[in-house]
Amino acid sequence: MRIATSRLTIIAGLSLAAIFMWLAVRDVDLAMIGSKMADANFLLVPPFLAALALFYWLKALRWGVILDGAQPVPPRRLLPSMMVGFAGNNVLPVRLGEIVRMYLAGLDLNMSKSRVLGTMVLERVFDAATILVLLAVVALRLAPQSTELAAARLVLFLGTAVAVLTVYGLVFTPMWLARTASFLFSLLPARIQKFVAPRFNQLREGFSVVRNGRQFVSILANSFAQWLLLAGCVYLSVVAFDIAITPLAAVVVMGLIIAGISLPGAPGFIGTIEYCFVAGLSFFGVGATDALSIAIFYHVLMFVSVVATGAYYMQRYGLSWGQLKADAKRIKTT
Repeated sequence: MRIATSRLTIIAGLSLAAIFMWLAVRDVDLAMIGSKMADANFLLVPPFLAALALFYWLKALRWGVILDGAQPVPPRRLLPSMMVGFAGNNVLPVRLGEIVRMYLAGLDLNMSKSRVLGTMVLERVFDAATILVLLAVVALRLAPQSTELAAARLVLFLGTAVAVLTVYGLVFTPMWLARTASFLFSLLPARIQKFVAPRFNQLREGFSVVRNGRQFVSILANSFAQWLLLAGCVYLSVVAFDIAITPLAAVVVMGLIIAGISLPGAPGFIGTIEYCFVAGLSFFGVGATDALSIAIFYHVLMFVSVVATGAYYMQRYGLSWGQLKADAKRIKTT
């Protein structure tokens, strides 16, 4: 049953990737892509890579605090497992890199897989809340030009409010939230309860690490810095093609990318990232051919740097790509 589900996920991901790629290229003059890439300003590659490196360092720094608020784990101890995991997400199907990251971090830190998994879920909650807040701020600055955009902005504000209240409830009112969750879980079938309840408890226990107000603020500040850096990478990619846009556009594209790669997709998120650039930049008057060129610039730099860094750390673990895939599948089924 689990194997069949994985196959269906892979098929769905490849299908979505193909649809996104078709949507990305359907209005593109493919003959112009080569010349546009040749004219790109590659002097912006070093600052792009520097911002990306700082993004991942901040991510490791935050993870160290989440793992142990009293004695944060230093980033140098977390970067190997984290970067192998992110490299795996770019190469392996169905985000198996997350499984690898959990397993390697557990070995490196002598922690249980469930505890490491709880901190990784907690990271996603902070990331989602932060990105929603950034997008809500952008939405306030951009006047809606249609009823559809106005409706989307309302949904965004509601989602942001829910995310912020959820984080607040998990951190500052854990007993009230636990009682509410227990009541809601009791309404579910027993089979679903067994799946959902333990994961919710892992998440709630993870938040107990950051009940200190100073740590909570530092984690939030770190989260905002991370995603502003990634938006900076998007902005540098656009500027490399001598296209003038507002930095707000970079935040919109970044938000679309994060939403897009959360869906099933192809290894390396091929097709998904390209369509997110084309769709996002179209709101700001950037044509499909230019947007696809920018997407390729961004995607290649991101993919090569993350996979190369992950491959470097894989050597320290004595892993190969084939072994990484096999181990990830084995761990997933245990």
